[in-house]
Amino acid sequence: TYPFVRSFVFVLWVLKNVLKTKKLTVSLAAAFLKIWKPKVIISFIDNSGSLGMLKQIYPDLLAISVQNGVRMDFANPATPIMGFDQYYSFGEVEKEILFVGGHTTNQTYPIGSLKAGLFYEKYQEPKHKEYDICLISQFSTVTFDKSDIWTYDRITAYHESGKRLFNVVVEYVKKFGLKLCVTMRLNENFSRYSDECSFYSSPKLTKVHYIPKIGYSSYEAAQNSKLIICISSTLGYELLGMGSRVLFAKDLDAVASLVLNGLWNKNFFTHRLPELQRLYTDNFDEFNSKASALMNMSDKEYSKYSEKSRLYYMNFDKNNLPQNIIKNRIKKLFPCSI
Repeated sequence: TYPFVRSFVFVLWVLKNVLKTKKLTVSLAAAFLKIWKPKVIISFIDNSGSLGMLKQIYPDLLAISVQNGVRMDFANPATPIMGFDQYYSFGEVEKEILFVGGHTTNQTYPIGSLKAGLFYEKYQEPKHKEYDICLISQFSTVTFDKSDIWTYDRITAYHESGKRLFNVVVEYVKKFGLKLCVTMRLNENFSRYSDECSFYSSPKLTKVHYIPKIGYSSYEAAQNSKLIICISSTLGYELLGMGSRVLFAKDLDAVASLVLNGLWNKNFFTHRLPELQRLYTDNFDEFNSKASALMNMSDKEYSKYSEKSRLYYMNFDKNNLPQNIIKNRIKKLFPCSI
């Protein structure tokens, strides 16, 4: 909407930066920054190298990156090395992930999830849970090129492991007569929504409550459940940080091997979780034992049991929400401007 093409200076700066960076989108952004002269730039796309490149062009500019999702892509050896100025991460684990991958930051602030903070500020946690089990869908909607081995292996592993996980959840739900919901990745209007529903259906179970993705519907359904099951969903870690009971299946062989065959020598997604929150197999006995133990804990017992892992994976402070931390940090830097 800005009439930048009318500015000869703007065009010159775009051309200059294209020659330097070889990237048009970064060059356009750099030209805007030259003209607008902001004091802070902020991005919610933390796994993009664009902000780091802009920081190199304007070293005196404060560049804030806010984490938007779990960073499995940083286990991929093909991921370009990135440099961050101020990085607002989910928890302490990101410091280790960045270090192993050779990425750098000037400052890292583990503040939890910004999106979870916005949800928590708006929605009240229900006193009585509607669902017994919430399974977080990680159904793939990506069409991919088989020549991209990393992406192909990831989608295949999540597809196979996701189905195995669903089957053992169905067996558990049926045995104990529990109420199951699945938080979907897609909206009902999306063309592949019916495929996702079919993926999470079983002749052994007559009723599954599908929660289509609309706004914060996934957050609401998960928070309204006694136990949350996922492979390694961002939503799972967000609910862990907010105090919900979550069982992670990222130690299943197919999905664990994705990161262990990459840059990491340990599974950073689970290595600091207590044993009851780590699922290693799709064996019913293991699932039954761990899910039942988590559900039968008192709130006080569970809070103490999961305390260290919450701080490590999702350092979420309900009394000082991520959005307020970021806003107040900027205010302190420029008190006369805001």
